[in-house]
Amino acid sequence: MLLSIGDFIDLYFQIKRNKKISRLIQRFFLHEQKRSRSWWNHTTAAAPHWSDLPEIVGRWNKKISGNPSTHYIHYVGNTYFKDSKRICLLSIACGTGRKEVEIATIRPDWIIKGFDVSAARINDANFNAQNANARNIEFITSALSDFSFSENTHDIILFDSSLHHFRDFNLIFTTIAPSLTKNGLVVINEYTGPDRFQWSKRQLHAANTLLKKIKLDWPISPKHSSKRPTKPKKT
Repeated sequence: MLLSIGDFIDLYFQIKRNKKISRLIQRFFLHEQKRSRSWWNHTTAAAPHWSDLPEIVGRWNKKISGNPSTHYIHYVGNTYFKDSKRICLLSIACGTGRKEVEIATIRPDWIIKGFDVSAARINDANFNAQNANARNIEFITSALSDFSFSENTHDIILFDSSLHHFRDFNLIFTTIAPSLTKNGLVVINEYTGPDRFQWSKRQLHAANTLLKKIKLDWPISPKHSSKRPTKPKKT
C-alpha cells in the first residue's frame, strides 16, 4: 500500500465531514457491499470537478470523436448503431444519474436503464430524470451481484467512471456478457494512465507554475505546490 501526505489530508476532511470519527472507523469493519452503500449514501454534490470544465470536455470529445462538440455517446451511436431503430443502454453504478439523464436527453429514441447500490443516490437519480422530463429512463437500486442480467437485452452496457470501483474484472465481464445483444458493446468511459494519477515532471511543472501565478485567497495543501508521492513505474 502506498501512502502520501494527500491521503492523510483526505482523511482529515473525511473526519471533518462525518463529524464523528467513530462513524468513519465503523466503515472499515462493514461487509464490503454495506460499506459501499454507506460510503455512497450521500447525494450532496461536491465542488465542480476539473473534468467538468468545457475545455476538458471538448478535448476529450475531440480525442474520441474528432470533434470537440461531439459527445462520446453521439459518437458511439452514430458509429456503431447508425442503422439500429431502438437501442437499450444499461449503466452500471450510475450514482445520481447525472450522465445518464444527459444521455437520455441527447438520445430520446434510446431506452436508458441504470442501477446503483445506494438507494439515496437512486432516489436522487429519479428526481433528476423527472426534472429533465426524461421519460425514456429508469433507475433501480441494486448491487451488481444482485442485478438480473437478462440474456440478449442490452445493446450498450456502460461504465461511466464507475469500473474502477469494482474488483475481479473477469467475473464482471463474464457476468454481463450474456446480457449483450448480438452486436452489443461494453462502453467504458474511465481514467486510464499511471497508477495513483502519477504526474510527469512536465505536468508537475505546469501545475506549480499556474499555482504561483494565481492569487490565492485560500490555502492550498501542501505548501502551495504539487508533488509526486512515489516514483513512476517504468513502462
